[in-house]
Amino acid sequence: MVSAPLYLGDAFGFTALILISVSSALMVMRSRLLKMTRNINMLRTVHLAMATSAGLFMVLHVAYYISYPLSLGIVFGYASAAVSFVVWVTGTAFLQRIRETLFVHSTLSIVFLGMVLVHIASTSVNLPPQFSYVLLACVAAIALLNASQVLPRERRPVGGPVGQA
Repeated sequence: MVSAPLYLGDAFGFTALILISVSSALMVMRSRLLKMTRNINMLRTVHLAMATSAGLFMVLHVAYYISYPLSLGIVFGYASAAVSFVVWVTGTAFLQRIRETLFVHSTLSIVFLGMVLVHIASTSVNLPPQFSYVLLACVAAIALLNASQVLPRERRPVGGPVGQA
């Protein structure tokens, strides 16, 4: 397989994807990291710095390719950019202590990563589509695992006893 040259816009996009993935992985391992560091403010600061850097690289990626003609892959890219904005808003709402936003934030983050992988697979320039499909299956499995862990906790009534649904 001959791979296409890696343009600056591609490098921006891959850098954003890597930063978003690492930032998400940090939050998945948050409880373990808190046991080791005992510093939630440091974890939040690292998460915010990585997510902000990823957003900057994503904007640079979009700016580099803004003049390309629309295709299904590019539409998925723009849709994932819109989802990333909602992820940012829900993350900000969580920091403002608005109830239930962490589940929405984490679920939309997983959806965002899935949409980016569909964007990569459908444009299939620098990554084999089969690799993207495997990653997409992993993202779907993580989304289902996240929902299965969070939804049972969310079923209890507000203000009610913790053990009753």
